Amino acid sequence: MTKCVLCFALRFIPRPLRLALFSGAVLLLPFSASAAGAERDDWIPEIGDRIVVDTNVSMVYLVHPDGSYRAVDGLTGQRRMVSYIGRYYFAGTPAQDWEMRSSEMKGPSVTFGDGRFLRLYDGHEYSINGPDGRTPYGFHSHRSFARMQADKREKNAWDRTGTGHRSMGCILVSEEDLTLIEETWKLNGMLHVQTVAGVDPLAFDSGRAPSWISFLGDGLARGSTTQ
Repeated sequence: MTKCVLCFALRFIPRPLRLALFSGAVLLLPFSASAAGAERDDWIPEIGDRIVVDTNVSMVYLVHPDGSYRAVDGLTGQRRMVSYIGRYYFAGTPAQDWEMRSSEMKGPSVTFGDGRFLRLYDGHEYSINGPDGRTPYGFHSHRSFARMQADKREKNAWDRTGTGHRSMGCILVSEEDLTLIEETWKLNGMLHVQTVAGVDPLAFDSGRAPSWISFLGDGLARGSTTQ
């Protein structure tokens, strides 16, 4: 009903005035378009943060609710069959939605760096992972992380494509970046994580114009053909 009244009223407002009203309304919108989708140099955890991992290029994005983000260069699973810890499987990091729910200390080692491991969960009552969804995947560092990152940048014999597909399936980051992720998880209690093949950071923009603004814009578009 409200839309009908607005549409009817727009027909009797001169086009220049409609443009002025629309421009003023956009300026008064209660969201910041400049913050959404913008990369940040710093990172202060907030409630509602999430993580998106681009498995195509092994980039990790820490994303605020307003869409601003910090990009972290990481490493993801090798896209080949591997034999590891008694299992034979395809090591590419799966593309799906996860929940980061717990932190474990594995102890300092080549595989886990200083030993921290932030576990990812995906499960339900009938899941092969059990009702709590505990999986072998997670975030951690690696004693040779700096060297593998150099391989990625230089696209040498160990990483000719520069995609960072070096892990056995987990997401690897530096110890410093692991601390940022850990602090974000601790603040939120549970952290939503999405692994996906291909990411557009502009899609992190969660700010949207209210529906009445979109409708007003439609009215302007229709009116421009009749004035």
